[in-house]
Amino acid sequence: MTFLTQSASLSPLQRLQRAHVEIMGNQYTMSYSGVLMVGKYTVDPKVSTACTDGINCMYGEAFITKMTDPKLRGLIMHENLHKCFQHMFLWKHLWQIDPATANKACDYVINLIIADLDKESGGFVALPDGALIDERFRDMSAQDVFDALREDEEDEGDEGEEGEEGDDDGDDAGEEGGGGTPTKPKGKGKPSDQGPTDEHDWSNTDEMSQEDIEQVKKDIDQAIRQGQLMAGKLGGNQSRELGALTDPVIDWREQLRDFAASVATGKDLSTWQRVNRRWLQHDVYMPATIDETIGR
Repeated sequence: MTFLTQSASLSPLQRLQRAHVEIMGNQYTMSYSGVLMVGKYTVDPKVSTACTDGINCMYGEAFITKMTDPKLRGLIMHENLHKCFQHMFLWKHLWQIDPATANKACDYVINLIIADLDKESGGFVALPDGALIDERFRDMSAQDVFDALREDEEDEGDEGEEGEEGDDDGDDAGEEGGGGTPTKPKGKGKPSDQGPTDEHDWSNTDEMSQEDIEQVKKDIDQAIRQGQLMAGKLGGNQSRELGALTDPVIDWREQLRDFAASVATGKDLSTWQRVNRRWLQHDVYMPATIDETIGR
């Protein structure tokens, strides 16, 4: 297509606008269209990479200027997946415990989705350079990833203490040419030593009432449903991850209890656990009638 070769003549904001349109028109990503319409997106020269507060998205001008089109689309997907999963609302307590690890945990969850989209779409979207990704976190929640990362840090701390206890032996061995205990180089071969792709503004909810937060959650849920519906009508791929977010979680015990209560309407027994409301207006307390069986 002709417009794909004209990136150099477009401003960062125009590239951002075009990338949004392309995502909404591609069969592999159009199910995210509704979420892309929630909140605003802007180009901000003060932002070093990209940032979201769970509603709005801000993109660093210098950061996106150097990006290829697939990586820019991947970055947009990254920010909007934070919105889909409502990370800034649901996992703020993790940020209050350990901000750096909470940021990484949320990124690990959504980057695997983008990596899968990269393969499915033939490179239409791509992860930005340095993005955190690890297959062991597949199908895990941000809480699970957070706990795993914290456990890794504790294990590393234990290994470090053991290494310090054996420093003398290691030095002697080194002088004799025997080597000693090797140390792990930081940032090599270990995804959790890298930095997150973007910034996360967790403080936005401080100024919001609980009613406002609940309304945002409803708006995002509705946007996900609309995107999935549009993808279905236009022949696009409906996202399995988005479908899981909107599937209602039903407690079978509660449903069975309601069913039994609605069917067991006989009058075989009397109980004082529930009084007969018809007599309350006369200041008279009488037992109600119940049945403990539901029949055929």
